[in-house]
Order: sequence, then structure tokens, then C-alpha cells
Amino acid sequence: MFITASRVVYNDEIFSASPVPKAEQSGDASYNLQYLQVPLTLKLYTDELFDRTKMYIQCGGMVDIKVAEKPLDKYTNAIYQFQQRLPSNQNVFGFGDANLVLGLGLEYNLGRGMDAVFFGIQYQRGLVEINNQRAFDDLITKNNIIQLEMGVRF
Repeated sequence: MFITASRVVYNDEIFSASPVPKAEQSGDASYNLQYLQVPLTLKLYTDELFDRTKMYIQCGGMVDIKVAEKPLDKYTNAIYQFQQRLPSNQNVFGFGDANLVLGLGLEYNLGRGMDAVFFGIQYQRGLVEINNQRAFDDLITKNNIIQLEMGVRF
């Protein structure tokens, strides 16, 4: 997942001792964030729409736990440059997130048993500010994810 935020992060009081070059005072900040996702959803199936094919609707929540946080292009990343000049050098993003999940898909039964293949699309809307509020209280960052899912159920 890549997070991109545009915002002015220059503060004269913090940077008076070590000023930031003009190119780094504002601009884009891109991060590669990795999360472990734990779904808490309900999947509701229809009767067969076609031969051995069912449709499903998935809704519920998702808990995300941050595994890694890596700034991209550190030299031009305005938020990373701001973070390096803070006394505590805290992480930009917090430890996790909570999402609402809504999905829709098709499942094709492969035989008489429970084996099936499925294909769907899912939307996740972040509910929590994922940035670290202690260091970046005016930065608003939320996850919004659209994903395609394919798999085999056995």
C-alpha cells in the first residue's frame, strides 16, 4: 500500500536552528506501509444464479496492524524531512487501523464437495487517523482501499 499526502510541513519555530532547504518545505510525501489484516466479516450467499455459480455479499470490519513503514524518496519527502528534525524522531504513522468492509463477488463450485473458486471486488474505508497524532496533529490520513480478490475454497 502506498500513501501519498501533500501538505506544507515547514514550521519556523522547529526549524530555526536547522533550516530546511526551500525544495523540502512543502510537497509530496510517499510511504510504503505494510499491514497485517484481520477480517471480521460476514459473507452472505445467494441461491445458484447460474449452473453451480453463487453470488456473495461481504460486509463487516477489518483490523489492520502495521508491520512496516518505509518512506520513499527521502530527499524530497517533506514529511520525512520534518520527522528527522523533531526531537523524539517518532514514526509518522500509528500502529494500526480499523476499516469498514463491503464486498461483492461470484463463487463457482468445482464439484460435489465444498471445493470452489471465487472472484470478487472489495472496498475498505479506514475509520481511524493512521498518522501518529503526537507528532503530526494537523495531518489527516485515512486508508481507502479497492481490491480484487481471487481464490480457491477447499
